[in-house]
Amino acid sequence: MIPSLESVLAQTYARPDVARRDIIKALENYKTLSWKYDRFVFNDGRFKDLVNLEGTIPISYKGNPYNIPICIWLMDTHPNNAPMCFVKPTPDMQIKVSMYVDHNGKIYLPYLHDWNPASSELCGLILVMICAFGEHPPVFSKPRTADVQPPYPTQPQHSAFMPMPGAGGNYPPYPSMIPHQPMPLGVTGSNATNFSLPYSTENNPPYPTFPSTLTTPQTPSSNSSTITEEHIRASLLTAVQDKLMQKLNEYFGQSRAELDILEQTSVELNQG
Repeated sequence: MIPSLESVLAQTYARPDVARRDIIKALENYKTLSWKYDRFVFNDGRFKDLVNLEGTIPISYKGNPYNIPICIWLMDTHPNNAPMCFVKPTPDMQIKVSMYVDHNGKIYLPYLHDWNPASSELCGLILVMICAFGEHPPVFSKPRTADVQPPYPTQPQHSAFMPMPGAGGNYPPYPSMIPHQPMPLGVTGSNATNFSLPYSTENNPPYPTFPSTLTTPQTPSSNSSTITEEHIRASLLTAVQDKLMQKLNEYFGQSRAELDILEQTSVELNQG
């Protein structure tokens, strides 16, 4: 018998009622996610059975819609501690390393770094992921190793992998692989368990083509020795955070305008 979410949370979590409200709200807003109770393995070899949300989240990159496979692990102290989040590509996909994602797929965001138990929640976290991945898509297709490939990835009978464009049918190809960008400094990956995720079967446009070479920041000359790598890193992080805040403000501004219209319509209907 599969245990219910309530029984799992009551057995494992310090604040089951708060965790349940946060999980249910996220599942109601993002129908492509589902909850699962599974074993999480920490970097030091310890493990613990925890609840995770897995599935895909929608992003828009240059006007085209894509679905990004993710997994969000809730610590048993939720919401006192931030979740552990990962991108979960299928066998035909590869992680695009950036300031947001390391080579193991672990996600790093300002929202996670500044997690506040009183105000942070899963819906807000997912929204920040959507904005960040809309600027920097975290996955791309692996290069082909054979001229002939099946229309879908080979998959075991007990798992549901994402159907991938680029191997036949009416799907356009994914971009070719590019060299990795450097990992964020001072972070390590996770030994979290691997599992497959469902993926949208609709005709998505091709993933964006990544450049074949990466732009390297110019090394400051001897006449500008006061500009250090720390200054450059701080400037980049500030620019990214400003961009995220702009996206969030646009999103919430649009939602506020829609709510105002609905409230005005309700008032007019009540007044006859």
